Amino acid sequence: MEDPKTILARWSQMTADRTLWDSVWQKVSDLALPRKGNITRTQSGPGTNSANRLFDTTAIESVATLASGHSSAITPAGTQWFAWEAPDAIKSDEADKWYNLCSEKARNLLAAGNFHTMLNECFEDRAGFGLCCLAAMPNESRKISFQAHPIGSFCVEEDSEGNVDTVFLRRSYSIRQLVQEFGEETVMGNAKLAASWAKFQDKGINGDHFLIHAVFPRTRRDATKQDAFNMAFASCWVAEDGRSMLKESGFDELPFCVSRYLKRTGSKQQYGYSPFEQCEAAIIDANKVKQILQVVGQKMAVPPILVPDNLVGNVDTRPGGKTVFRASAGTLPKEWLTGADPRGLAEQLEDDRKAIRQAYHTDLFRMFADREKQMTAREVSELSAEKLMPFSPSFTRFTADFQVMMERIFAILFRAGVFGAPADIPQAVVVPKGGGFSEVPPPKVVYQSRVALAIRQAETAAADRLVERATAAAKFTPGAMDNVDFDIYLRQSARNDGVSDKVLRSSEDVAKMRQAQAEAAQQQQQLNQAQQAADAAGKVGMKIPTPGAQ
Repeated sequence: MEDPKTILARWSQMTADRTLWDSVWQKVSDLALPRKGNITRTQSGPGTNSANRLFDTTAIESVATLASGHSSAITPAGTQWFAWEAPDAIKSDEADKWYNLCSEKARNLLAAGNFHTMLNECFEDRAGFGLCCLAAMPNESRKISFQAHPIGSFCVEEDSEGNVDTVFLRRSYSIRQLVQEFGEETVMGNAKLAASWAKFQDKGINGDHFLIHAVFPRTRRDATKQDAFNMAFASCWVAEDGRSMLKESGFDELPFCVSRYLKRTGSKQQYGYSPFEQCEAAIIDANKVKQILQVVGQKMAVPPILVPDNLVGNVDTRPGGKTVFRASAGTLPKEWLTGADPRGLAEQLEDDRKAIRQAYHTDLFRMFADREKQMTAREVSELSAEKLMPFSPSFTRFTADFQVMMERIFAILFRAGVFGAPADIPQAVVVPKGGGFSEVPPPKVVYQSRVALAIRQAETAAADRLVERATAAAKFTPGAMDNVDFDIYLRQSARNDGVSDKVLRSSEDVAKMRQAQAEAAQQQQQLNQAQQAADAAGKVGMKIPTPGAQ
């Protein structure tokens, strides 16, 4: 049993370690993502959006473009944006076929549920704050359900390899929700919650209470036992009021995917590095310059007037207005301090905007958006490496971080029977664990979205150049083409171009076809030889039996 006081103390330490990031995230919210604006400040109501205080919205637009680019070019709903393959340890055509079929079922379920809705929220957080947290839990009706947790509501820790393996969440529940979630008996075991529940029953006061949901690797467990208290990850729900444990259970795998846009170097850098930090100075400067340009524009449209002291009446600046003055005085009202040239400021603003859009890879995702919705492999291959390669490190980190979620999705759906009954699982994917147990290992994930295909085009292009060089060299060295395994070349190129495995024959089928073709060719050769011998014998009056004749 875990100690609730220890968990609360650990949460306090984790929030103290997170303080530096809280201030950065609040600044991101104020300048680039105002929809999610309550990191260090209290909840604000409608009409208090910090965007109303901004003069330049380039950062807001760039965050939105990067987030929507994630959704449309990395995980587009309704398309085959990923596929599962057998892990290398059990690689075979039969295993690949089963995992690929499972990925089709998984994609259909994800598209029909709330996966893409919650993932879009996470992509906004990842683009703006450089961090996001997505949870996957079993659901009775939909098989699997997802929840995006807002920035500032969770803390994380990493293992020795830099992977997030600990997530603590803080969430507010009304007393009625607590009773619904954990049961009246559990709530009554906490004196403060019991008093709140009594108020609700007597006076209808539905008080709010904060809970800490802590998920972390268990250091003391019996791996041979299959109960909730010996699972790989502990799951503890602790009430801040009353400091009591409301529920303790466990998970076989980490139920959260915490993805960082990039990471800083050094210790305790688990919260990632966002594009905002790369272009913060440009964002602040763009707002200042835009404010000045607005003032300059207003002065040019409605300029200040220098009025002589002997003016008869007031200066009428209205269209068609009339101003009376003494012609004999020789002085007229005139514009004042309007000789400034705003072109230098306009160029400075454009430089700031360019730096912001470059940090958020705006040009890359606009290239995808400007093309047809269904891009061919040839169109993908034409994407400029100048625009694609700077985004490649962030995409690689996403695929590494998202492996945790893919394993979680596979495990939940497998346990729910989506991939078939245990008797239907092919032995090619079953791995003995010892002690009479066996398991189906998590799949290898192959991303097939636009960005993934575009990045893999570099591998295909290199292979194409190798074949071209080998073809040219074969003119001088006949055996040059023997260096290229054309079976692997064709199959790998097809996968890099996003060709479905259904189109490709298995290696075993190809081998059988070639063997049948070789046997047929050999038999035909024997028939030809027999026919030639018969023709020659006929000329001298001899009779030659045909092959297979009795």
